[in-house]
Amino acid sequence: MPVWGKILIAAAAFAAVSGIGMTFYIAITVFRRICVRTSADLWTRGNSEPGANADHDEMHELAEKWNAEHSRYIREVSIQNDGLKLAGQYFDFGFDRCAVILAGRTEGCVYSSGFSEPYVQSGYNVLVPDSRCHGLSEGKYLTMGYREHLDLLAWIKFAHDVLSNREVVLHGVCVGAATSVFAVTSPDLPDYVRGLTVEGLYESFYDVLRQRIKSRGHKTFPVLQELWLICRIKLGVNYCRFSPANRIASVKLPILFIHSREDISSLPEGCQRLFNACGSPKKQLVWMDSGSHSHIRLRHREEYDEAVMAFLKTLQASSEIM
Repeated sequence: MPVWGKILIAAAAFAAVSGIGMTFYIAITVFRRICVRTSADLWTRGNSEPGANADHDEMHELAEKWNAEHSRYIREVSIQNDGLKLAGQYFDFGFDRCAVILAGRTEGCVYSSGFSEPYVQSGYNVLVPDSRCHGLSEGKYLTMGYREHLDLLAWIKFAHDVLSNREVVLHGVCVGAATSVFAVTSPDLPDYVRGLTVEGLYESFYDVLRQRIKSRGHKTFPVLQELWLICRIKLGVNYCRFSPANRIASVKLPILFIHSREDISSLPEGCQRLFNACGSPKKQLVWMDSGSHSHIRLRHREEYDEAVMAFLKTLQASSEIM
């Protein structure tokens, strides 16, 4: 019997004895909702949850507008990785640098393109992938960066080898931020990646789940622990160990943290701990006084873009010295 089968039997036995089994249905339902693409109509390039969040709706409208206004620069692109065909859009402005932008869970490449403006103004082409099981990309399970960071490494190589960009920078939001951290701490990271910007970076996905459950007024035990077990079995990942908190000390590239003091999913104190532990000799932390998780730019567009452009300017200056 495989190891996961033994774990499942042990978990079922524990549930039967303890009476916790009645909550497993809730945990499985939550897992399917957040990690499984159950239909091609789910997590498309359109707004993932129209009407559910006013800030999110406005962010998506702005992204769609930017995408449409720059449609003449778009090239539909795709790669193969981990047995999946992965799709994306490449905005070719004729530069020799590229920003790879990755948004959070449930969002496709159109939403990611809404963060492009400071990069274009700074002389970067823009590559916005559809993460696996999002948009036009294949895949069933979202693994919160565990497998996605390998996809990101493949996109980085594609941006350099195929699209002819001599330098690459990363911009990640929420899960995209965690994925970017996992990528830049990989031994397979190419040396032409110059830096990364992370918005709403969390210490671990386990912590995000805890905060989401608590913010809805529910008790975390035992559903949170059951969710962890289901992810361990179905996705093969331990989110307590495979986490930005355990990787951040290994980040050596220049990194810009952008975080909102109002973030209730990725708590501000957690971001401060990540920044303090970050191993990069060139790290910056920019606080925004308002803005919900993943929606900071909506409230602080000018400050946000200025922070990114100033960071890129330092990267370019360092590159010229090299």
